Amino acid sequence: MTHALEWPSLTAQWLPDVSRPEGKDFSVHRLVLGTHTSDEQNHLVIASVQLPNDDAQFNFGGFGSVSGKIEIEIKINHEGEVNRARYMPQNPCIIATKTPTSDVLVFDYTKHPSKP
Repeated sequence: MTHALEWPSLTAQWLPDVSRPEGKDFSVHRLVLGTHTSDEQNHLVIASVQLPNDDAQFNFGGFGSVSGKIEIEIKINHEGEVNRARYMPQNPCIIATKTPTSDVLVFDYTKHPSKP
């Protein structure tokens, strides 16, 4: 699975929560990304992707009904590029990021709209 993002990301981390829609042969995983733009607004990004279950039946040449495409769920404005982003193990909704100036910013992504 590959997916081209609009801007490169210097950081990526899978979030621990996984949803398994009933009757489907895939699960929905989420990940944290951060943009590194050329003088444009940077973002902390929460994305999701459908991945086949271990016991999924595969069609020749693909994953059947699983898209495998990364969908952007939440974009949060960020001061400067996101050099690193990590969720808090005790509460994965809390994400700390490191900026180019060594500042650490802390976000609760549930308190932000899906688009800035």
